Amino acid sequence: MFPRLCCVLIVTALLSVACQAQQTQPPQSTVPQEVQLDGKTYTLQFNDEFDGTEIDWDKWTYRGKGISPKRKRIFGTDGVKLDGKGNLIMTAYGVARQSLPDEYVDQFEGIWVPVTTNIRTKKEFTFGYHEVRLKMPVVKGYGMAVWLQSNGQTQKNHPGTAEVGAEIDIIEQTFFDRAGKPSDYKHSTIHWGGYGRTHQFISITVDPKTGTQEHTAHQDEELNLVKTKVTKDRKGNDIPENLVREKWTYKTDDLDFRDEQFHTVSVLWTPDYYKFYYDGHCIGKIEQGVSHAPGYMILWPRMFNFLELVGNTQEGPGDLQTSKAKYEIDYYRVYQAK
Repeated sequence: MFPRLCCVLIVTALLSVACQAQQTQPPQSTVPQEVQLDGKTYTLQFNDEFDGTEIDWDKWTYRGKGISPKRKRIFGTDGVKLDGKGNLIMTAYGVARQSLPDEYVDQFEGIWVPVTTNIRTKKEFTFGYHEVRLKMPVVKGYGMAVWLQSNGQTQKNHPGTAEVGAEIDIIEQTFFDRAGKPSDYKHSTIHWGGYGRTHQFISITVDPKTGTQEHTAHQDEELNLVKTKVTKDRKGNDIPENLVREKWTYKTDDLDFRDEQFHTVSVLWTPDYYKFYYDGHCIGKIEQGVSHAPGYMILWPRMFNFLELVGNTQEGPGDLQTSKAKYEIDYYRVYQAK
C-alpha cells in the first residue's frame, strides 16, 4: 500500500498484448484437473478445498504469532477454523488495549488493538495459475490480502533484480476509505527489488468507469487502463529514473465486490509475465518484475485504517464472537504448465 503522491507523470505507453478474459466457473463437486490459459494446458498441482472440520496443518502454518507492537497488531491463532461446509473462516477482531499485559499497554495506541490471523502454505511454488475463491465482508477497519511471497524479495542485501523473487499481491482490498466513506478499493501489485533503495513496483487498481478519476483522457480504450509513473518517494525525494514505480488503473463497472458474495481472484504467473484476474476479468498484464523464484501463498485479513475507523471508537471492532470481519475462503488451487 502506498499513499497518494501528488507528483505523477503520465505514461502513455499501452499494454503490448491485450488480456483475454478467462471464464471462472462456480465451485464444482469435482475439482477441475486442467485449465486452458494462453494456449497452454495447466494441470492441478496443489489445492485445498477446506472440506472437513479440521485445517490441514500439513499444508498450512501460521506466519506470525503473538503480540507485535512493531506491526501494531496481535497475530492470533484462534481466529481461523473450518466451518464444516467447505470454507475456511478467518476472523479479525479486537481486544481492549488496557487488557494487555502491563509491558504492552503503552506500546499501542487507541482503545482497541487489532487481532489478525496470518497463515501461509508450507509448500512453495514457481510459476503457475493460482486461484482463490472467497467472500469478503463489508466491515470497517479491515480488508483482505491474498498474495505470494518469496524469501528472495525479503533479503537484506538485495541485488535489485526480480529473478531472485518478488511479492505478488493478487488482491488487497478494503471497503472504506480513511474517512469512513464507503468504497470498493481493490488492487493487484508486483513488488520486486527488495523493500529498500532498489524497491520497484507496478500496481493495478480497479475503479468504476462511472467515477470521477484523474487522467481519464489518457486511458487505453481497449483495456480501460490508465498509467501513471510515481516520481517522488514518501519523503518527497526524487525517485531515480532507473527504478520502476508505477500505478495503473483498470476501469470497469462489472466488478462490484461489495455484495458480500463469493468472488474469484487469481494470477497467471509465467517466466515472462503476470496476468491478474478478478471474476474471470483480466485486469492487466505485467511484463516487468517477473520472479523466477519459489513463493508461498499467504491468506491474511489485514488492517486498513483500523485506528481511525474502529480502534478509537467506544464500540470497537467486536471480539472473536461478535466481530463481523469474518472472511470465508472456499478454495485455493494451483495449476502448473505441462
